[in-house]
Amino acid sequence: MSASQWWTREGRKFMLETTFSEKQSTPANFYLGLATSTGLAEDATMASTALVEVTGAGYARKAIPSSTVGFPTPSTAGTKDYSLGTKGSTFRPTSSTAAWNNIKSMFLTNTTSSTGAGVLIGWARTSATRTLSSTSDSLQATMTLQQNAT
Repeated sequence: MSASQWWTREGRKFMLETTFSEKQSTPANFYLGLATSTGLAEDATMASTALVEVTGAGYARKAIPSSTVGFPTPSTAGTKDYSLGTKGSTFRPTSSTAAWNNIKSMFLTNTTSSTGAGVLIGWARTSATRTLSSTSDSLQATMTLQQNAT
């Protein structure tokens, strides 16, 4: 499942500081998570109450290596646009007794923790609302980050 995406203000700041000023260092991994949120504001952070992460048996954010392994698909989306897609990550419950309900979006962060720490790089709506209710259900997620020229 891929989706259109939105950068957050702190995500753009993090990327600029990582690239140009070395105020931030590139993490070994970024992390892809699932949420029941339908939309987040540009100034959303990992501590935002609007970001409601999925819970349930076996749910965990998926590590995306900060390399061509984790981001294998750079492309020019248009004549002046550039996009970079994450590798596909499969999410699957480990129990049929704790469904992951109403998955409506995904997000990219630099931390595995769900305590509000870290940087919310960006988020995207999924193409449809999903519920994973058994161990045979799965969701393959890929997030594409795009920088548009204006």
